[in-house]
Amino acid sequence: MSINLANILSQIALSTAHGLSLEHIEKMIVSSLIHGLIYGVIFKLFHAMPLPLTLLVGIIGVGGIWYYFKNRR
Repeated sequence: MSINLANILSQIALSTAHGLSLEHIEKMIVSSLIHGLIYGVIFKLFHAMPLPLTLLVGIIGVGGIWYYFKNRR
């Protein structure tokens, strides 16, 4: 898969024409790269785990987040 620079530049020009600033586009790109890296690490960690352990970690994680926000008041 090759990256077509002309296509990327035309998309940026189109986005700026519709009211998105280049700063906003830069933040979106950096944010998507960071999210991609984080989800890549999470996927690699969970991919090596057996299913019961993955479910247990997921349940504990969701429960912990719920408990934290419930008692935050």
